[in-house]
Amino acid sequence: MTIEGKHLRNDGQELKFGEYGEEHVGGIRLIENWQELSKEEDNYWEYKSEKISLYPKKLISSAHPSLEDPNEPPRMVRSGLKDFKNNRNYYYAEQWEEYIDGTLLKKMVIDNGFSEKTLEESGTKFNVEKMDSLAINLDNCGYFICFLDKENKFEYKSLESLIEKNKQYLEYEYQNSTNSKSNSKDFSMTKKGKDYIN
Repeated sequence: MTIEGKHLRNDGQELKFGEYGEEHVGGIRLIENWQELSKEEDNYWEYKSEKISLYPKKLISSAHPSLEDPNEPPRMVRSGLKDFKNNRNYYYAEQWEEYIDGTLLKKMVIDNGFSEKTLEESGTKFNVEKMDSLAINLDNCGYFICFLDKENKFEYKSLESLIEKNKQYLEYEYQNSTNSKSNSKDFSMTKKGKDYIN
């Protein structure tokens, strides 16, 4: 499925947008959204997109998301890539992966257009077994719809949003970042993390 459109905004900027979806039986479901914005008189152009992949049910229990085959590695529920760039040499990209055991992994790169680049990796582990009211909603084909807090009847469309509102169930989190300049040999590196169990 492909949907595309164009719109001239009141501020004189032309907006183009589109949505693409593809599904393979028993395989990955792909969803992509993109948007292009331009203003000729300012010689400005920008483009942003987001691609999301959904992975179908295998041995997951709909009653509790942590119940999977212990002999298999944690199953990925969703993954994605979003980026932004413009004709001022600015670039931003973020890749993320959400796993059924509560693991969230992210990688990010930022180029500010002035020869400075930042690379960042982060990881967060949410203890799905401690949140007794947590369930996962799947569609008829076994694809992720949302995490559900049954007690409060609240839906979370992503693992990231679940973590943001329920940080008391975190096991650990970490963030590693590197900052560098193309016209210099100097760079800085930072590492930080916290273990909430030990």
